[in-house]
Amino acid sequence: MAGEHQGSHLEETQESRSFWKSIPLPLKVFLIFADVLILIGVLYYFS
Repeated sequence: MAGEHQGSHLEETQESRSFWKSIPLPLKVFLIFADVLILIGVLYYFS
């Protein structure tokens, strides 16, 4: 059962990698920047 789950997770990772490759670099940078900002905002909000 654990082996099956690992296999499906590996497929997911490959799919997300090709998805990331299809995104233009500026958008990628913006998404990472937005994620970091949201993370900082959430941590600041709950602290």
